[in-house]
Amino acid sequence: MRRLFLITFIIAATLSSKAQTIGKEMYIYRNNGQVTGFLSEEVQSIGFSNRDSEGEHNEYVTQLIYTNDSTYEIPLAEIDSISFVTPKTVFKQGVTNISDQLIPYIVSSSVDPLVITFSSSTPTSLMPQAGDKLVMVEDDEKFPAGFAGEVTSVNGTVVSCELVSLEDIFETYSCVSSTYGYHEETNDSQQADTRAVNMTSNKNFKLGTFKWSKSSELEKNLFENDDLALDGGTELAISVAPSFHIISTLIINKEMGTYFSASIIGDLTFKESVSAYGSIDWSKDFLDKEWFSVPLAGKFINFYVSPGLFLNAFGKVSASATWTQKYRWVGAFDFSTKKQNVIKPICDGSLVSASFDIDGAIEGRLAAGGFLEVGLSVLSKDISKLSLRGELGAEIVGEAVLYNSDIAEATKNTRVYERLKNSPIQINKFVNAGLEAKLGPWEVSKSLPWELHENIKTYDFVPTFAGISYKRDNIQKNIVEAKTMVGGNCLMPIEVGFSLRNKEEEEIESYYSPEKYRSGGKAINYIFNNISENEQYTIYPKIKLYGYEMLAYVEENDLCPDGNHPHMIDLGLPSGTLWACCNVDASFPEECGGYYAWGETQTKQTYDWDTYKYGHYQNPTNHHKVITDDIGSNISSTSYDIATVSWHAPWRMPTIDQCEELTKFTKNKWTIHNGIKGTKFEGTNGNVIFLPAFITNENRLQGWYWSSTLIEGTDSWAFVQGQGGTRRDREPRKNGLLIRPVCSKY
Repeated sequence: MRRLFLITFIIAATLSSKAQTIGKEMYIYRNNGQVTGFLSEEVQSIGFSNRDSEGEHNEYVTQLIYTNDSTYEIPLAEIDSISFVTPKTVFKQGVTNISDQLIPYIVSSSVDPLVITFSSSTPTSLMPQAGDKLVMVEDDEKFPAGFAGEVTSVNGTVVSCELVSLEDIFETYSCVSSTYGYHEETNDSQQADTRAVNMTSNKNFKLGTFKWSKSSELEKNLFENDDLALDGGTELAISVAPSFHIISTLIINKEMGTYFSASIIGDLTFKESVSAYGSIDWSKDFLDKEWFSVPLAGKFINFYVSPGLFLNAFGKVSASATWTQKYRWVGAFDFSTKKQNVIKPICDGSLVSASFDIDGAIEGRLAAGGFLEVGLSVLSKDISKLSLRGELGAEIVGEAVLYNSDIAEATKNTRVYERLKNSPIQINKFVNAGLEAKLGPWEVSKSLPWELHENIKTYDFVPTFAGISYKRDNIQKNIVEAKTMVGGNCLMPIEVGFSLRNKEEEEIESYYSPEKYRSGGKAINYIFNNISENEQYTIYPKIKLYGYEMLAYVEENDLCPDGNHPHMIDLGLPSGTLWACCNVDASFPEECGGYYAWGETQTKQTYDWDTYKYGHYQNPTNHHKVITDDIGSNISSTSYDIATVSWHAPWRMPTIDQCEELTKFTKNKWTIHNGIKGTKFEGTNGNVIFLPAFITNENRLQGWYWSSTLIEGTDSWAFVQGQGGTRRDREPRKNGLLIRPVCSKY
């Protein structure tokens, strides 16, 4: 979609007759013949930098041009000169400027843009003759798109012309134009504005928003499937909202021929709603004839945009989805009739933001989006053909749906759960563009290099369960506590719990956690009463999906020899330190466990200096200074060590040196283990530990673990692991972090 606007708006913006005031334009001439133009009023400042794509240098290597919305970087080695003087416009001999004397006698320009009808009162001396060249660059309602042509015949008062090269019209011509376009139409300040380019009747250029609703067409091609367990309505609606800013330059002279260049910055917001339930195999383009057509006065050009909607779907679908994507795209383009480097656009872009809300399942693919087809009609031989098609959209790809036949089986065994667990749902984005152009003697038809097909999100259909523990009460033997760790990044919130079954696999009791699970990992536990000591029972994890109950199973734990945690894990470290398999207060390696302030041995609801046991504000009303108690520079194995207090010796908190030894002498990798994100540390002997991460107050997914080492005063060393790697970091002692105990091998 970036390419869509890149070429067309470049041409539209550059062919301007208005930006010719001396002193209002700035030209940067490069050694290779390229020219970059700016409007002086839009240049905020000019600077230099000692950095470029190769890194930092001892001297300035880059020219910086700061504009209202961007910074342009140009290598100093490529700059020949900079000028603030716009060359004077000079017409070639034999060229007649229509605005000088002819405009009062012109009755109209015909439907054919190359035919002009004069009034019968036109003086014979002013009537054009065959071979004359006519040009109109000023704004006039009779020539809203300007005019440039060579007279081929005169029939009474009707003058027929053919296209003429701009180089046959101008001896010298230069201009810079800056064009803004916005999709909002509710506020004048947000309407499109074009500096140095006046539109028809001096109106600002309003883009508006593409909007389609094709629900009825989708419904006609959607076939009912009675075996699908889920049903719902049918909807297909899409909108695309573009905005852009283009700075462009047009120069005509003997040395450069016809030269134009442009740089562009734009945003594209895409919104879509799709709802489908049934079987489908359908691919369709919906093309509107024309969204807008804009004549650009005095610029010899008219460009149009024809938008469309496309849908590609096959398989079995029972889902509703809405999503919004915003793209930022930048590009540059230059062309000269005297150079061979034709059609070498530079484009880049990124996904600024994306939000998705999906409910349902799919066994197949559902893709939808918008495309734009753009064309130009140009009164010049230099540019006789230019059209593009750009596509932007998103797709849902899945491998499973829920059938009616699954409902009864799902409560008897775990086969349905296993099928759904191994069937992720992917959300992908895709963009591509194609170009056809004839510029001067060169003709081009190709796909532009900005093609993209990337995964944005991958969701789990159902959660995973890592380990399940049973703890029978030592006094009341008929009471058993069950606990498991729930993981995964689920498509939607799902009820999770337990099912207690006897040896005949009959459900005796079930439980669901009051909070549904979606992502991030959490532990659930429940106490079953009235358990007979002489009966055999099985406890299963259990989920409720779209109101349907389903038995699940526990993932095998490949980190520990059995479920009797904690274990001492030997990673082959030089110091002989053994690391625990799980955190304090955790029942499994994937569970975060308790959060403790440094030196405290109890968890709490609030972690701040007001609640910290070994520190306080010097002045309760002035929080500028904190006073802390001296509980030692290393609290390992002391009464302030929660690992020793909770698990007893030889367990203790690690020092910061032991944390760094763990990083240095193991292979550590950010990964997902049983649906939980964190870091795996693999020792030289092949043994592994896993440190789970959590969502911090800064909304970052990281694992923050206390060491036993004090830095000074209010701060102690923390061991931090995340997607970017592991590190030590200073942390206020008041904060609640995780604890991973260690002990000695020798």
